[in-house]
Amino acid sequence: MSQSFPLAPMTRPMTALTAGLLAMPVILLGLAQASPLAVSMGSTAGLLMVLFVAIWLVARPARYDVGEDGITMVFPVWRRTVPWTAVRAARTFAGDAFTREVGWGMRVGAGGLFGSFGWLVTSIGTLEMYVSRRSDLVLVECEGRKHLLVSPSDAQAFATAVRRHL
Repeated sequence: MSQSFPLAPMTRPMTALTAGLLAMPVILLGLAQASPLAVSMGSTAGLLMVLFVAIWLVARPARYDVGEDGITMVFPVWRRTVPWTAVRAARTFAGDAFTREVGWGMRVGAGGLFGSFGWLVTSIGTLEMYVSRRSDLVLVECEGRKHLLVSPSDAQAFATAVRRHL
């Protein structure tokens, strides 16, 4: 039997940042109306819109499923499963506990728009990161692949569901 955990809602700062980024193409198109660089600005706005849609469809998971085969990250247009044979542990981090323990990292991927997705280079190694907030995170420790850092809507219940399979 599979349990589903939606991606956690974004925090207010992340929502504000996302709203600001989503406004950029509209602002560029508005400014392009009175600019000699209209074609350039319009092209940039179009490129941003394509990038935003790609991030939503390909980089941002809609939910995490904990099932018989493993942990499946369900994206709008694809899925990725981490098999139970690769999972060692699941640890939760409330508040800023992750940053206090691991320190700051360097993100490689998308950040700020709908959350942060991609790799996070940290003091404990490079993690795969699919988070919509910086608190209430779950670190899924893996063997033979990068650890996962995720932000399900209920971090404790997600970690408990993962631990039941270990």
